[in-house]
Amino acid sequence: MYMAGLVRWVVLFLVSSFFGWLLESAYRSIYEHRFIDSGLLSGPFIPIYGVGVLIIETIDL
Repeated sequence: MYMAGLVRWVVLFLVSSFFGWLLESAYRSIYEHRFIDSGLLSGPFIPIYGVGVLIIETIDL
């Protein structure tokens, strides 16, 4: 039971970090007229979006 909740939080963090990277990269690429990789890690993730979603999810509980 506990592990399922932990997996849900990790998946939620990863998915929201990826979609945040996708939207921010698309916005910046359109604005600059060239591809901009806005991730600060060596992958397609921006962790602040994941943290934001987890905070909202925690408050919503």
